[in-house]
Amino acid sequence: MAVQERTSENGVPNPVHAHGLDRSQLLGVLLEHMSDSIYFKDAESRFTLINRHHARLFGIGSPDDVVGKTDFDFFSEEHARKAYEDEQVVMRTGIALVNREEKETWPDGRTTWVTSTKMPLFNNAGRVVGTFGISRDITERKRVEEELQRHREMLEEAIAARTAELRDANVKLQQEMIERQRAERALLDTERMAAIRSMAGGVAIAFNNVMHVIRSYATSIAANFIPKTRVHDEATRILEATRRGAALTERLLHISHASAPNSVEERVPLPLAQVVQESTDFVGAMFRDQNVVIQIDHPETMPVVAGNRAQFVDTLLTFLINAAEAMPGGGTVRIDGGVRRVARPPTKSAPGDFAVLRIRDTGVGMNAAIRKRIFDPFFTTKDGDKSFGLGLSIALGVVSGMGGWIRVSSRPDKGSAFHIFLPIAAMPSDVAPAPVVVDRVTGTVLLVDDEPELLASMQLALEQEGFTVLVAESAQAGVSLYGRHAGRIDITVMDGVLHQNGSARLMRRIRRAKAEADVLVTSGFSRDYLRTVLPMGAWSFLQKPYDAKQLTRSVRELLAKDAS
Repeated sequence: MAVQERTSENGVPNPVHAHGLDRSQLLGVLLEHMSDSIYFKDAESRFTLINRHHARLFGIGSPDDVVGKTDFDFFSEEHARKAYEDEQVVMRTGIALVNREEKETWPDGRTTWVTSTKMPLFNNAGRVVGTFGISRDITERKRVEEELQRHREMLEEAIAARTAELRDANVKLQQEMIERQRAERALLDTERMAAIRSMAGGVAIAFNNVMHVIRSYATSIAANFIPKTRVHDEATRILEATRRGAALTERLLHISHASAPNSVEERVPLPLAQVVQESTDFVGAMFRDQNVVIQIDHPETMPVVAGNRAQFVDTLLTFLINAAEAMPGGGTVRIDGGVRRVARPPTKSAPGDFAVLRIRDTGVGMNAAIRKRIFDPFFTTKDGDKSFGLGLSIALGVVSGMGGWIRVSSRPDKGSAFHIFLPIAAMPSDVAPAPVVVDRVTGTVLLVDDEPELLASMQLALEQEGFTVLVAESAQAGVSLYGRHAGRIDITVMDGVLHQNGSARLMRRIRRAKAEADVLVTSGFSRDYLRTVLPMGAWSFLQKPYDAKQLTRSVRELLAKDAS
């Protein structure tokens, strides 16, 4: 017999199942025969409806007997509390929890596993009034997984036992693994160095700008106080510190390939006694606080070598600071030097007399394994992030660049000794060459730099020397000023790397107005690097950081050349 369709009052057919069951009857069938647990709960997580399978799990004959009860009536406190919190989150957020694996613990100590889906229950007004969900028992599946895990562990134990019978082959495998680890460490070092190169240029330029400001104001202080006074001496110390800072940033630029290595012209005679005294003065106060005593023996026997003064002072500071750190409870650092004949130098130098500087400490010392690696890049025995492990590696590079080498002797608890061998240089003449005299030329200068403090110090230095100064804190401002005052600007002093490639834009604007206009480019980057980012054409160069005298002298030399 065909099934009659029921119709509503307005004549619209109500859907009826092909078997003659309406929706409420279908829900009853589902709740009666579903083998998964189905439940509905109110806002307080009390059961309002469950299916028969769920009632059987609770050990209750009729699902109606569960109405008003909660999970706390059937499960352990641990599981019931977690289920309650999850349901409250679902009601609060309206977001369902789908197919979550849950561990059910029962009061009698049993443990079961289910995959559970919990969803918010909305009333006709769209408001969340409770939750409903469905859980499927997966206890057997979890048992099988645990059994598989147990068998896997047994298999791994069998493999481990088997490897004992293959010891000879395993030795070879271990050696291969060691070689692979060495290769991985080398790759990691390469990647770390690449990261350092990528950031070194920017860091160095920013630091150079800071050094420039400090150097400018320290120069002004020194110039306005009587020599040998405390203020004058302290200003001089600040200037010396900025020179060392400039050398450090120059080294960062070398790493980032933004500058070329030091040229031969930068090598000057270095009396070792003076350089040692300068280095020890720099750390003297700090060492006294650490109960570290520095003793310089027979400075009169120390010869003269050749190199970059700031770099070599920094190298000696590296050895001194490392020596102090090797004596955490205090101790003595002894420094002496002299001349030693070397028949077979480990460098390309010819046999003969070499200067040797010895730095000894009474610290913890080193074993042979550490002693072999102390000059390796990134190798350090310090904990955490206290050191990048580059200090001694850089120091060795400086000494090698001076044509020398380093020998190390050390034993645990017996201290360490560093022997620095360097070629001997001629004693510097006491007569300094006469300075080149530049006429006191003045004019109008356009200053363009995106560092406000640096710009202010440059403006002050030039105005004190009688120059008229126009200032711009960006390339755009510089272009605008040059457009308004091109006829009266005698020289433009601009940073070589302004933001958003502004230096190239400003240079092109100046050249369009006057092809032979005087331009002095300043930068922490090298001249060769700037050639790659600025338009073709002639311009002069002043390396940052510089002091007020260097700036005014460079500007006057250009203006004097034009006048001649």
